[in-house]
Amino acid sequence: MASILSFIRKAGTVFDDRITKVMGEAFDSACKELHDTEQPAIVYEVIAKRIIDCAKNGERDPVRIRNAALAARETNVASILPFIRKVGTVFNDRTTKIMGEAFDSACNELHDTGQPAIVYEVIAKRIIDCAKNGERDPVRLRNAALAALGFGSDDKQAG
Repeated sequence: MASILSFIRKAGTVFDDRITKVMGEAFDSACKELHDTEQPAIVYEVIAKRIIDCAKNGERDPVRIRNAALAARETNVASILPFIRKVGTVFNDRTTKIMGEAFDSACNELHDTGQPAIVYEVIAKRIIDCAKNGERDPVRLRNAALAALGFGSDDKQAG
C-alpha cells in the first residue's frame, strides 16, 4: 500500500508533523476501507489528492478527512458530466457524447458490482485526460479507462 508522504512530496506542499500524521491516518483508513490492497496506483493518487485538498482547506479531523476522500460523488453512473464540470475543462457536444459513451461502456464492463465511487472517478479522469490529448474514439477511451484499473483491453464496440 502506498504512503501519503510520497503524494505530499509530489504535490509540493508542506505540512507540519501533526497534520502530516493526521493525513497519514486518514489515508491508511481510506485505503483499508476499499477492502483491497491491490488497487491500481491511480486510486491511491485520487484518495491522496482529496486528503491533501482537505488539509489545505483547514480540515484536521482524520475521520472527516477520510470520509471526504471516500465520499460518493453525486453522479449517475451513466453520466460523465459531473466529472467534466469538476475539472473545468470544456469539450464540444460531440466530444462530450463520445466521452459519455466511453464512460458508460467502461462502467458496464465492471458489471456495476457495488464499486466504490472512487472507481468511477478514476474511469472519468482517464477518459478526460485522453480526450484532452485528442482521443475521440469511444472504444480507445473506454480501454484506456479500464487499463487504469488493471483490466485488459479488447476491441468490443463501446456503448
